[in-house]
Amino acid sequence: MPVYHGKPPFLECSSAGDRRLSAFYAVIKGRGGKTIEEIYQGAKQFRSADGSITSGHTIKEAKGCRPINGPEVRLLYGTLWDEYMMENQHLFPVIAAANGLSDRFGRPGSGASATHGRSTMIKPPYHGAGRLTPGVYDLLQKMADENDEAVQEGIAVWVDLRRYHSSTLHKALQLCALRDVSDDTGTLRRYVLNEVGHAIVNDPSQADKVVILLTMGRNMTVKDGKVVELV
Repeated sequence: MPVYHGKPPFLECSSAGDRRLSAFYAVIKGRGGKTIEEIYQGAKQFRSADGSITSGHTIKEAKGCRPINGPEVRLLYGTLWDEYMMENQHLFPVIAAANGLSDRFGRPGSGASATHGRSTMIKPPYHGAGRLTPGVYDLLQKMADENDEAVQEGIAVWVDLRRYHSSTLHKALQLCALRDVSDDTGTLRRYVLNEVGHAIVNDPSQADKVVILLTMGRNMTVKDGKVVELV
């Protein structure tokens, strides 16, 4: 049964529509060139008959099966789409221009339909107010003050001894304020402030400029502490 977000006309986000927005074709360079579907299905954990826990299964082996770490992999699915969109910022205007998104192969109630990871991008957080929340600013400021990285494991994010929720980190990623420095050898993800992040810490109004440039599909850089269009 198809899954819909928003209102018609719908942008089909599957292999039957815009394949750039299909988890089976969306490749994340920062994760070894694997597709979102490969990473998501491989992260599922299952308990065997002997009580042991297995993971790293293929798409064919894991798809449609209920894992024991459901909340964690659903969160991962959203994270993967955040990372993919950061690598493919030219797709922001495509999604922002859509009234709604659809997935003809999706299942209602599933946290991993092809529209799930992108449904929040139809209008907010890339349009309107409230892009830079107090929690996001606190995270960025803490990283700047401590000159430290943010370390994510599951839903927990740590900067020094302060804990944040991964949703706060995701919002910072949507503002292009962080750079992923993970080595992909373990389960931890590590992020540091980039130039945009430092600009936002020094002047929170720069977050609005980031949103405007993303909405317009423009590339950005930082000049004299200000976020500007890269020309």
